Amino acid sequence: GTAAMVPWGVRYAASAMMAVRHINQRDSSLVPQAAQLLPADFKLVVDMQDSMGLQSRAVNHAVRWNSQEQHAIVGSYRSAVTGPLSLAASIESTPVITYASTASALSDSGTYPTLSRTVINDAVLADSTIRSVAAMGFTRMSVVYVNDAWGRGYVQDATESAREVGVDIVVSARYELGDQVEMEDAIVRVAQSGARIILCIAFAVDLALLSSIADRHGLLNSGYAWMLPSMLDMNAVITTSAEPEKTLERLTGWLTASINALHGELGRNFQDTLQNEPRQHLSRTSLMSDEVLDSAIAGGECDMYCGTIYDAVWTAAIAIGKVGVAADGSV
Repeated sequence: GTAAMVPWGVRYAASAMMAVRHINQRDSSLVPQAAQLLPADFKLVVDMQDSMGLQSRAVNHAVRWNSQEQHAIVGSYRSAVTGPLSLAASIESTPVITYASTASALSDSGTYPTLSRTVINDAVLADSTIRSVAAMGFTRMSVVYVNDAWGRGYVQDATESAREVGVDIVVSARYELGDQVEMEDAIVRVAQSGARIILCIAFAVDLALLSSIADRHGLLNSGYAWMLPSMLDMNAVITTSAEPEKTLERLTGWLTASINALHGELGRNFQDTLQNEPRQHLSRTSLMSDEVLDSAIAGGECDMYCGTIYDAVWTAAIAIGKVGVAADGSV
C-alpha cells in the first residue's frame, strides 16, 4: 500500500479499518447480510503495515506474518508488489487478497496458488479501452507506460486486443517509476510516432510530471486525446503537484476507462460513512494520525479501491470464519 505517502492511500487504509470495525460490530449497513456469514464469537485482529510500494518491504512483512501464523493478508496496491508478496505468503499457504493489483499475470493460479482479488483484471479493461478507440474510428495509437508488472501486462493485453480490432499500436514507450529522464525519452518517442491517441499507463504519483513533459512537446494541443487505464484521484494529483493550476489545465479532458462499483447512491453512502467513522478507530495504527486522516478523507472522494479494499477485508474475515479459525482471526 501507500498509506503513509499519499492522500488516496490514506483513504484506502481508512476504508480497511472501517471494514474491521464493521466486521467486529456486525455492522452490515454497507454490505447487507454479510455479518450473518460470521461465527458468533468471531473477532478480526489487524496488523496494518505500509509496503511503500516496495517488493522488499512487502516480502519482509509476509515472512514475519508467516512466523506469527496470520490467517490472511490483504494487499498490495501494486501488481509488482503483490506477486512477490503472494509467493512469500504461499510458503505457509496463507491466502492473499489484493484490492487493486490488476495485472492479468496474477490470475495464474499455478504461480500464485493462494492469491485472489476483489478487483477486475487488466485484460477486460484493456480490451474495452482498445475497442473504444476502434469505435471512434481511429486505427493508430501510441502507449507510454511504467515499466513494472502492471504496465508491461497492460501493454501485452492492449496489444492483443488491438490486433483483434485492427488498431495499430505504433509505439510502446516505457519508463521507470519516478524517473524524469526516462519519462522525457518516452514522451519524445510518442511525439515522434505521429499518433494522436495516446494511452498513458501510469501511477498517480507520476501523472503531473508526465503531463508537464507532454505539454512541453505539444502533445496536449488540440487534436490529441489522452486515455488512462484506471480511475485515479485527480484531485489529489492536482493539489499535490508543484503547479496545481497548470496541472489541472493539462489533465482536463483526459479519458478514463475503468469499472467502478462504488458509484451513485452506494458511493455516496460509502463516502458519508467513512466521513463519520470515529477517528480514534481509524488512527489505531502507526501509519495515520487524526490530522492526516482528516486531510485525506475531507480532501477527496473515495474511488473504486476504497470499495475493493473494504470488500477484501470482509472477504478475508468471512473466509477465516468459514474454515473454523477460533475466536480471533488475524489479517
